[in-house]
Amino acid sequence: MAFGMKLHAGVDAGSGHITGLAAGPANEHDISRAAELIRPDDEVFYGDAGYTGLEKRPEIQGDAHKRLIDYRINRRPGQVYRKAENNGQYWERAIERQKSAVRSKVEFVFRFIKVQCGYKKTVYRGIAKNLNRLYTLAASANLYASARAGRSLIPIQG
Repeated sequence: MAFGMKLHAGVDAGSGHITGLAAGPANEHDISRAAELIRPDDEVFYGDAGYTGLEKRPEIQGDAHKRLIDYRINRRPGQVYRKAENNGQYWERAIERQKSAVRSKVEFVFRFIKVQCGYKKTVYRGIAKNLNRLYTLAASANLYASARAGRSLIPIQG
């Protein structure tokens, strides 16, 4: 096992809240933890180029709900765009840009955890212990996002 860990976060595209966390060793590929981040009510999954081929994985094909999800995965940076008439390249670049705009919501969460909470460098205590700490930081990130959006943190009595 590698000395280190990698955190994967599932983020709601509308609110920016963290909906799921998964951690694994640093030498493990991103795609191996993706199925843990998919919620039962998800209809669309956005991911970067590290998730290419996710819809073909056995854990996705074996689940009826996960098989029906629309997987919108960004292309690798070196992939060539098709030459098509009517500026087809511009259209494909616009589609990739739109996918990146939605997928970038997860980067704001990582920024909060690293910069605001100071979790840039961590002492490796094992994946389970570090993940436990990250659950607390994720809850803090969700509270921070709610407060910045102007939502009340006190439940309304009614």
